[in-house]
Amino acid sequence: FPVTSASSGRSVLGVSGTTELVSALAIRSVLDFGALATGASTDAAANYTAFTAAIADMPSTGGRLWIPEGTYAVSTSIVLNKAGVYYGDGKGTLIKCVSSTQDVFSITAGGVILEKIAFTSSAIIKTAGACVNVSANDVTVQDFFMHGYYTGVKTDSTALAKVNVRG
Repeated sequence: FPVTSASSGRSVLGVSGTTELVSALAIRSVLDFGALATGASTDAAANYTAFTAAIADMPSTGGRLWIPEGTYAVSTSIVLNKAGVYYGDGKGTLIKCVSSTQDVFSITAGGVILEKIAFTSSAIIKTAGACVNVSANDVTVQDFFMHGYYTGVKTDSTALAKVNVRG
């Protein structure tokens, strides 16, 4: 079913047809792309690959990416380069950074909502890097929890991010 505006007849939600709409509304899970929610540092490369593949699978107009409950080790910054909702299950979704200097998420696209995710830097001492590094406009970060981090949310001087940190 095409979704169009009653007043203008134009497509809404940034999609033009039924297939595109279904793809944009489909919820992708990082587990379906091979993420490992064990918390083991040795899983960091697999998790980076899974997150990147899941984001690449989203339509260019955006989508929804679910990070189910579990602990995901990461050592390389995951780039959120498509609009969409990236969400977890609150404090039950824990992203464990095993690098002393890397950002966890680097948001380079506008229209991103990142929510219901917790972050920890594990047993390492962070000397640089943020949980979330924003370099785009129209970004919302909410229901965000962190422990042992060097920086929580970092924005560059040109980004007009709306950041709502609660928890």
